[in-house]
Amino acid sequence: MKKLMTILAMFPVVGFVSCQNPADNSKKNDEQKEEQKPDDQKPDDQKPDEQKPDDNPPVELTIDGSFEDWAGLAKGTYSQTYGDEEATHPALTHCKVYATAEKIFVYVEWDVEQVSHDPGDPNDLDEWGDPKGKESVPFHCYINTDGNTATGGFSDQYADASIDVLLEGFIYPDGANVGSYAPGAFAWNGDPNGSGWAWAELGDVTCEGAGVDGKYELSISCADLKGLGFPVADVFSIGFDIQQGWDSVGVLPNAAPSEDNASGVVNSLSVTVQK
Repeated sequence: MKKLMTILAMFPVVGFVSCQNPADNSKKNDEQKEEQKPDDQKPDDQKPDEQKPDDNPPVELTIDGSFEDWAGLAKGTYSQTYGDEEATHPALTHCKVYATAEKIFVYVEWDVEQVSHDPGDPNDLDEWGDPKGKESVPFHCYINTDGNTATGGFSDQYADASIDVLLEGFIYPDGANVGSYAPGAFAWNGDPNGSGWAWAELGDVTCEGAGVDGKYELSISCADLKGLGFPVADVFSIGFDIQQGWDSVGVLPNAAPSEDNASGVVNSLSVTVQK
């Protein structure tokens, strides 16, 4: 009886061993050898992921008034804001800003019902030699070039009051047609985080501009800003206004006045430079 039990006890072991397929062992050994191969000898699907290049390298937008390039920008590479219809100065309705180490690119929209232009009367000139009644539509870019909220100013339109440089140009230079952007540059010379129209002339900054009624795109040379003593930080901020008769009718960013913010003034728009 003891002998029979010993024989029966052996069957599970023998049965277990008999289920092993030599081909399976061979396959397993081959897989182990494959894993031990140097990475450059492995099949492509077994190689480790290589360091990928930047999926969104900086791009150069073409300033031609077609705006097609803007649709191709990857989400997260640009900043944008929409205007509030209940804002004190609501004519500007939307803007996008994209920046590289070389240029700041701006796309802006406005309500054509609130912004008009006029070439004026060429036969009747004012004291500056411009046709009386001419409306060229001043457009301002307010830039916090160093990204530092402790410097600059102009709390009149921006709650962070940290604007270092003002660019002042015109969307309709001749009053009749949308033209390129050729602004003068001015530096804030008032109190830090102060208010008022306190600007000192700097010179010119190379820009381009093109568009149609209600839409405009422009570029700003970072090299020129640096040459004037205002290099653009990796994270900076910017704001805009559009005017009629030298009074602001549209400001971005903006907000509707409220109990907590009676003026509707908000911070300038933060932008990260793409490198």
